[in-house]
Amino acid sequence: PAPSRREPPPEPPKQPPSVPGPDLSSLAPLFERMGFTVMNSGEYYFPREKGPDLALDLSAHPVVALPRGGRVVLSGSAAGLGPDQVAAMRKFWGTVSQAKVTGRPSPRQVFESVLTAAGIPPGAVELSVEEGAASLTVSADFLFPLGENRYAAVTWVSDKTRLTQADVARFLERKGIEVLDVLPSGRIETPARAHTPGGEAGAFAGGETRDFVASLLRTLEVQYAPDVPVSFPLSGFTVTTRAGMARTSGGKDFIVDFGSIGGEGAAVLARMGLPMVRVEGGPCLSTAAALCRGLNFRTQPDPVFFAAGRDRRTTVSIRIPGLLVTREGRPPALLVQGRLPGEIEAFLKDRGIRALSVTQADCP
Repeated sequence: PAPSRREPPPEPPKQPPSVPGPDLSSLAPLFERMGFTVMNSGEYYFPREKGPDLALDLSAHPVVALPRGGRVVLSGSAAGLGPDQVAAMRKFWGTVSQAKVTGRPSPRQVFESVLTAAGIPPGAVELSVEEGAASLTVSADFLFPLGENRYAAVTWVSDKTRLTQADVARFLERKGIEVLDVLPSGRIETPARAHTPGGEAGAFAGGETRDFVASLLRTLEVQYAPDVPVSFPLSGFTVTTRAGMARTSGGKDFIVDFGSIGGEGAAVLARMGLPMVRVEGGPCLSTAAALCRGLNFRTQPDPVFFAAGRDRRTTVSIRIPGLLVTREGRPPALLVQGRLPGEIEAFLKDRGIRALSVTQADCP
């Protein structure tokens, strides 16, 4: 038969191109460390009672599965998925929430959108940890439970100089808290792990007050003679007694008296260029504080240190009951009643501070 010309069948209406979903590639390791599962490639099919199966394009609608069940589906458009599509997914997945993230969101915005859709909005939170003489407060952008007595502390940082100090992160890891410092790109950045030394902190006990003072000054690298004759004029007489004498790094001499020189004698010695420091018995740290102040050392009781150079509302603070002593020409020393964890000793050493453990409470 002669060929005939037929009109081609009409083409089916074209579907509008899907809007690419938020990129989860940089955030996937962070979500996985928190126990989430990320699905962001391929297709997922859901049978429906009527009509064709629902094909979910995971590149347009990535899915984050929550550790305790439920899913968060992300959309790059304001319209998101329709009610019938969500209903088809809920039939198989149970709880399904949508996070509509439009425009060009930052990784942090995507992260927080997922948490908000899951009903766990992030916010500044704190957790306290103690060991030995150290009390740590962990403050983060988000603190997520990983299991029994285990947490992930997530904090967004501006750059690598704002990371949590490695020894502190190691201590918290041992205590069940994983520090996750996240750069603006969404990448977890971990500082180089420092070696935690063992037994590097100095320790001393002096027995009676005189012995304690001598031990402390030797430890602080102060020249000290515990028993020297001291003579000075008083009321027309020459008074001779015995006392300690300390010489600081600046070459300044001080008389260290344990109660044998009265107030008038102290005034005379001061006029002679020999200021006197009166030391009395009592709690060892109080004795140390009085001695160091008398020697013109700067002191700070119960210092608080921070494990990162960033906003204090989102970093780890370390409170150590004791006495921080700063003197000219020498590194600072921290007198502590008791022992510190090795990681905290290493943190202090990294800050140029030597920890000194005072192993007795009182100086009789």
